[in-house]
Amino acid sequence: MKYSVPQTFQERFPNDISFAELRDSPTLLIGGFNNPMTVELTKGLRFVMSARDEIDDAQDSHRRWVLHASADSHDTEDYAIVTRLIQRPSNAPMLSVAGMGQYGTLAAADFVCNPTAISDMLHHLPNDWANKNLQLILHVKVIDFKPVATEVVAEHAW
Repeated sequence: MKYSVPQTFQERFPNDISFAELRDSPTLLIGGFNNPMTVELTKGLRFVMSARDEIDDAQDSHRRWVLHASADSHDTEDYAIVTRLIQRPSNAPMLSVAGMGQYGTLAAADFVCNPTAISDMLHHLPNDWANKNLQLILHVKVIDFKPVATEVVAEHAW
């Protein structure tokens, strides 16, 4: 069995890091509207969070995903965007997991760490996806304040 050397990492809040630092290190961004780095670095992409309760498709104005949140935070669904940017001029790779709400962010983080979910996702992607930038829209079913099912409802690779 081959063992790899553990990689060091830094856990930092968005206000404690500069955009210049992101060019030099692979980055994982967690959170949507509560993370200004996510908002700034994904604003020109195909799938964007346009409001607290809406994800829009910039290439198809008729396509959007709207969250009908409850007033008491007892939501039964959420949506999330997973963005992987590996082809960025002079920049290190970046992965972003951003839910409209907490359940979407949690489910997206679980999704990208789950080998079975990744394997299932491959059926939605073109053959050469591994060398491309990627965005996924996830629909999350929530029961008793926990994300219980996650489904890929849209994808874009370029």
